[in-house]
Amino acid sequence: VGEVGKVGRLWRIEELAVIRDGEAGGFGDAFAWQNTLQRAAPLMLTALCVALLAAAAVILQITVMPGITVADGSPDIVIAAVVSIAVLRGSLVGAVTGFACGFLVELTTPVGTLGVMALLYLAVGAWCGLFADRPEASTIGLPLGLIVAGAAFVQVGYALFQWLLGTDVTASVIAMRIVVPTVALSALLGPPVLLVARRLLGAPIDVEPGMLDE
Repeated sequence: VGEVGKVGRLWRIEELAVIRDGEAGGFGDAFAWQNTLQRAAPLMLTALCVALLAAAAVILQITVMPGITVADGSPDIVIAAVVSIAVLRGSLVGAVTGFACGFLVELTTPVGTLGVMALLYLAVGAWCGLFADRPEASTIGLPLGLIVAGAAFVQVGYALFQWLLGTDVTASVIAMRIVVPTVALSALLGPPVLLVARRLLGAPIDVEPGMLDE
């Protein structure tokens, strides 16, 4: 009986050791969890602020902006939001935000094309995010110039796609009645949107994959 008891105790010790090792390997200690959460907190806050700003821009774009027209053009507040986010948080966040906003706009408005606007906004977000590391990203001039360029790119790109589909479009009419008014109105929305974005996100930081591992 004594030998059996000793064997039982040995098995119990081995079992406890295995459980303890599994907990340490699978879950880490309290300090590891705390450090991970501390490193992840700024990224989670960034994601929340970006989502709020992008959602607000999409809602305004499909509800309020169509009522503000000059000729056949209307403000593109989404491009202002995408550029502002990209300049403040880099190409990765800008591209993801652009694609999500463009896709949501296409889902909620009768544009007749699914994915085109998303790809155009994605391209703008990825390109503008390349300027996040530059000192000019903290000024008003660079983001405003990028908003103008981004709005023109989206409008011209969408008109070109419509032409490829066989839609009867005249370049001069598209330029004067849609592109120019849309770019001008979008530029007017740029400063207030950028101000809100800076309030939410703070100074420019290029967010990259693997930042939690640093």
